[in-house]
Amino acid sequence: MKKVLVVLAEKMFREIEYIVPRAFFEQNGIEIKTVSSSFESVGRFGFKVKNDFVFSDDLDNLEMLKGFDGICFIGGVGSLDFMDNLLVKDLAKFYFDSGKIVSAICAAPRLLLNWGILNGVKCTGNDWDKNFGSLSNDVGAIYECKDCISDKNVVTANGPNASEEFALEIIKLL
Repeated sequence: MKKVLVVLAEKMFREIEYIVPRAFFEQNGIEIKTVSSSFESVGRFGFKVKNDFVFSDDLDNLEMLKGFDGICFIGGVGSLDFMDNLLVKDLAKFYFDSGKIVSAICAAPRLLLNWGILNGVKCTGNDWDKNFGSLSNDVGAIYECKDCISDKNVVTANGPNASEEFALEIIKLL
């Protein structure tokens, strides 16, 4: 059975970007576990998720978080709270460097840009501030104004409207 680790912000994650992929994954027999900076995450519209794991410096916990087939960063403005989190950055880089699936939707691809994961990779993301293209160019990523892009072992999507396509691309790579 394939397994995906879903990263949720503690607050202000985008519910549809979590609920839709989760439903698609479960329908396809893919196991889902969630991780955040607390045991409960609350979405933009108040939807609550009890997380399976919490990010910590506990080495056993960290090794367990590396045991999935892919990692999926759910968007919403809250996802940007992970921008300076070195533990989460190192985990994402581990997945990328190991050839495992790294996926991010909406605001979350900005994390991957910031962490240098998208260098030389085609990507998309939410461009609410009309800055995503220049941020991409700054780190050597190849920005394309599309709903969803899969390149190498990375899947990125631009927002809630791409939730289904995002999930299907991840499933295809698994």
